[in-house]
Amino acid sequence: MGTIMRFLKPHVGVVLAVIVLLIGRAWCELTLPSYTADIVNIGIAAQGVESPIPTVLQENVFNTILGLSDDEGKKVLPTLYTKNSSGFFELSVDLDKNYKVLYDTLKLPIMEMAALQMAKETGKLQEIFGKEPTEQEQLQFIQSQRDKLSATPDTILEQALTQFSLQQMKACQIDVDKLQKDYLVKKGVQMLLISLGQMVLMLLATFLATITASKVAYSMREGVFKKVIGFSNAEIDKFSSASLITRCTNDIQQIQQFLIMLLSMVIFAPILSVGSILKVQHTETSMIWIIAVAVGALLALVGTLLIFALPKFRQIQPKTDALQLVSREILTGLPVIRAFTREKTEEGRFDKANKDLTYLNVFVGRAMSVMMPMMMLLMNLVVVLIIWVGGHKISDGDIQVGDLLAFVNYTILIIFSFLILTMISVMAPRAIVAANRIGEVVNTSSTIISKPQTAQNKNDGIVEFKNVSFKYSTGDEVLEDISFTALPNQTTAIIGGTGSGKSSLINLIPRLYDVHNGSVTVGGVDVRDMELHKLREQISFVPQKGFLFSGTIESNIKYSGDVSDSNMNRAAEIAQASEFISEKEDEFESEIAQSGSNVSGGQRQRLCIARALAKNAKIQIYDDSFSALDYKTDAKLRQSLKENCKDTTVIIVAQII
Repeated sequence: MGTIMRFLKPHVGVVLAVIVLLIGRAWCELTLPSYTADIVNIGIAAQGVESPIPTVLQENVFNTILGLSDDEGKKVLPTLYTKNSSGFFELSVDLDKNYKVLYDTLKLPIMEMAALQMAKETGKLQEIFGKEPTEQEQLQFIQSQRDKLSATPDTILEQALTQFSLQQMKACQIDVDKLQKDYLVKKGVQMLLISLGQMVLMLLATFLATITASKVAYSMREGVFKKVIGFSNAEIDKFSSASLITRCTNDIQQIQQFLIMLLSMVIFAPILSVGSILKVQHTETSMIWIIAVAVGALLALVGTLLIFALPKFRQIQPKTDALQLVSREILTGLPVIRAFTREKTEEGRFDKANKDLTYLNVFVGRAMSVMMPMMMLLMNLVVVLIIWVGGHKISDGDIQVGDLLAFVNYTILIIFSFLILTMISVMAPRAIVAANRIGEVVNTSSTIISKPQTAQNKNDGIVEFKNVSFKYSTGDEVLEDISFTALPNQTTAIIGGTGSGKSSLINLIPRLYDVHNGSVTVGGVDVRDMELHKLREQISFVPQKGFLFSGTIESNIKYSGDVSDSNMNRAAEIAQASEFISEKEDEFESEIAQSGSNVSGGQRQRLCIARALAKNAKIQIYDDSFSALDYKTDAKLRQSLKENCKDTTVIIVAQII
């Protein structure tokens, strides 16, 4: 994760903006269930009556309530309601500021009056007293019910008061249907606006997350590429070309996808989860144990699956490297494979690497395919449990239907948050492995370090080896105590059998490797004390394996930079390449395929030699660069070099001379 954070650091401002957007989105998400509860509890059940406190009372009802009130109520009640011109008593104080006083004053008298009315309608009073009860007997009945009514839960009290307020509104000729319709329209419009806001915030957050992840991936690719460009051959050998390509493509793509999920969903999940838990506490705290059970079961399920799947995730990237390596070897060596009729053998190699990677992906895919249905099953079972427990609570009058719906929605949001975290827990191991692999490349220091040049070399082309010894990091000593001087205006030949260290020797001059003992000097200065750029500017180098870039013949010969057309033509003439170039329809504008696959081996070598000559460097190194030439062309080229490269130090590696 350290590598990811390192590349993400420049974008911290955008990340903070994404977090703010996600907080806004979470607020919208958490607000909608409470609106649903209000629509059910108030808009439908209470027909739009938002407060259990009656805002209007009939005169006879007001007098009855006043009569049932205690001494304090008898003093306070006339200050709360005022009689209007229609003979009804209207609330004359601010409802929100005086809610507690109104609730405490009205709840028992209204409940007592409702109980008395119900007893009359059901004939219970006649049963108790055996006749039509007097006012005194009615008062006795109310007093007998007072303790029971006082113990009634607030939820039932509020519902009863709301129904009483609704009845009084209808009795006072208030259009309740319009009130309900207005309430439902208002809440519906508010929910629509919140939903639109949620969509906009989600789109903005996802857009910024995608842009940020893409920029981080760009920076990673740039960082890896620049690092690899500065690697010596030792580091290239350590990682292998196939692995470096996989790291620069597949690995960074994994990190990019992980970052999109991380910024757009993972940061959102804990915000949503914490917010849902806080909302649930306000809705109905006695069922929080259900959420705890659900989360515990979810974590147990995820933990079990990850125990089996996590080791497989760590193996995917190395297996991808192996498949990449086999594919490159087979495609590059296809002519050799066909010549030796080894197609079946190579198919078997590819099939094994392919099956190894496929097995891992199938195993991981199966694990994830099992996990998601089990999680959905768990979520549905939790919803069923909530409805079962909540149904009993509704029956007992502890909660309302809207509260139960809100609780279900918040519970789903909590489980959904954990589902998101589970999804990222699946992606995270692979992304972390990829990030570690990128970190290995970025944090690897090249053994060839360019130093600020302290002494100015003479640029006279003199190359001197002084008691040079060299060995590769994994092998025995290749060169031991080598000393010689290569001078301008002469050709220095390095001759030896296969594996005798010829290429290793000349690779020390442009510092593709560094000596272990002794020194190599160019123009009187140790190459280790020269800036790499200045050192290599003085050297033209044709490697043992000629390599051409995709483009044209002209772009390949002029590859060193500022090369004029006359220099290009001269270099092609010296390299004996003019003849076959002139035979092509487009001459120097002729296309060259990747790696020069559309030209012969001899033509490729001559173009590489022409590229080195066009640079017009003081030191020219040819590492077995004439091997694909016929004797006649070889002789012409050597003679041409001798005639045209005076005052130049020419070093030729060959098995014969």
